[in-house]
Amino acid sequence: MDKRMIFLTEQVSSNLQKPPTVEQMSAEINVTPSRLRQMFKTETGMPYGEYVRHLRLEQARQLLETTFM
Repeated sequence: MDKRMIFLTEQVSSNLQKPPTVEQMSAEINVTPSRLRQMFKTETGMPYGEYVRHLRLEQARQLLETTFM
């Protein structure tokens, strides 16, 4: 995986309550938002919004299985 995408996926994972927008992330790695969307889908296999939703659902599943939440 591209170093930039590793950085971005870590940013998203660590900020699931308020993940960075595509525009914020594209500014950080110096690409256009449309290019970032394309790179993100190529690297992760899913669009950005779906990736965030997937991570949130996975976190919820883990909380349900391991806590009384």
